[in-house]
Amino acid sequence: VELHRDTFHRTKAAVVARLRGVGIKAQAAASLADRWLLHGDFLLVALPGMFDLVIGNPPYVRQELIPAALLAEYRRRYSTL
Repeated sequence: VELHRDTFHRTKAAVVARLRGVGIKAQAAASLADRWLLHGDFLLVALPGMFDLVIGNPPYVRQELIPAALLAEYRRRYSTL
């Protein structure tokens, strides 16, 4: 899940190019990228299924810089925040 729109599109294009580079057809590569990558706020996006393991490198963001309404929604969803 990528929040920044430009980064998301660059990453998606890179994934498709890498898949094409190993012989996967354009339509299949695009379909895989669509299933693997999501654009949005990781803390708000609905993710399908269950996960056994999540590896991430979230950026450090000062809590004071998060808009009040968004911070309230995060707190509503996640009691540990």
